[in-house]
Amino acid sequence: MDSKKIQGLIASVLKPSHKYIEEKTFLGIEKMGKIVEKEMESYSFTLFNEEGNALNYFQKSKNTTLSQQSINNNEDEDNSKTFFQKYSYKYNTNGQIVEENAYDSNGVFLQKSIYEYNSNGKIEECREFDREGKLISSKKYDLKGNIIEKNTYYKNGKLRERELFKYDLEKNTVEKNTYDSERNFKKKEIYKYNSKGNEIEYNSFNLEEMFDWKCITSQYEYDQRNNWIKRIINDGDNYKVTTRKIIYYGEEDNTNFPNWDSPFFKDLKE
Repeated sequence: MDSKKIQGLIASVLKPSHKYIEEKTFLGIEKMGKIVEKEMESYSFTLFNEEGNALNYFQKSKNTTLSQQSINNNEDEDNSKTFFQKYSYKYNTNGQIVEENAYDSNGVFLQKSIYEYNSNGKIEECREFDREGKLISSKKYDLKGNIIEKNTYYKNGKLRERELFKYDLEKNTVEKNTYDSERNFKKKEIYKYNSKGNEIEYNSFNLEEMFDWKCITSQYEYDQRNNWIKRIINDGDNYKVTTRKIIYYGEEDNTNFPNWDSPFFKDLKE
């Protein structure tokens, strides 16, 4: 599980009082009107402190090796953004980040991000540069802090791709349009959400794939705290079922970290 996936896992839980999240994903089949879990595809287990920060995780997926990592937060460093990289920052007179430098766990420089703000202190643009100082991407923001435009670039500085975004009142992405380097339309993606903010429908129209139109739907079951504990995704041909066990601080539970030698993981072959 990379840092982005863990960030997404945290964001998908409404209240930061969870102690751990155990997540299993299966391929599913429809049988007598019901979706039956068939083959396990992946498993993850993430432990959190009471502030909602990840402390330790295990992950294993089919055809991949076991991933295990302890996450140690150094109080002298700002680790709020990620768990596996180190960052250094520069600030303006208003205390806002204007430069961010990313390093790997060995201290090797990876990339730099430059942030620009308007006269009201709202972020307007972010530009990212690789270790050689070449521009690799740029993002523009609306007044609510949503990314409305993202551009990626080739090594020679030429535009590679442009993405334009639209949002609803809850700041959920509802539409994304992608264009090529010549600003020709490539792909449209449309998202729909339920009242809890979970994605329930995804539609995409890809001009490069013979006008391919895809529709993916999601159904959820929730616990008493309105966090989803089961999700069924249907792409029209296949089903994917994800179940989550969420244990909150204050609840009785004696679960230890997974035993990878147990029969439970026999279908998760390395």
